[in-house]
Amino acid sequence: ANVLPPHDKYSHFLLTLYVQFPLIYGLLLSAWKALLGVLTMTFGFVLALFSRNIFVILTAPFVYVILENFILASLSSATYRFVTAFEPTCRVYINLGSFIVGPVLMCLVIGAIILYYTKVKRQAIYTI
Repeated sequence: ANVLPPHDKYSHFLLTLYVQFPLIYGLLLSAWKALLGVLTMTFGFVLALFSRNIFVILTAPFVYVILENFILASLSSATYRFVTAFEPTCRVYINLGSFIVGPVLMCLVIGAIILYYTKVKRQAIYTI
C-alpha cells in the first residue's frame, strides 16, 4: 500500500501549535489572512488613487496574484507565491521565508506603481 509518512500527511506550519493550541493557531492564521487581505485591498486602493478606470481598479489585484503565481511557478519558486502565504497546509514546502516573500513582492509592486504615477507620469493623487 502507498501510505504517506506522518510528516507528509499532517504538514502544517507551526504543527505543535496547531496540535496543542488549535484556538491560538486559528486566531494567528486568521490574523495573517486578514493582513494579506488588507494588503490586496491596499493594492486596489493605490490604483484607485491614480486611475479612474473601475475595471482596472477592481481586477488588477487579482490579475497580479494570478500572474505572480504563474511566473513564480514557471521559475520553480512555487514556495514564494502569494497564495502560499494564504494557506499553510498546501503541499509545497513552507518555511518562514515563504510567508514573507509573497507579501513583500506585492509591497514592492505597490511601491513601483506609486513611483510610476508620481515620478514618471507626474500625476497627482487628487486632480482638480
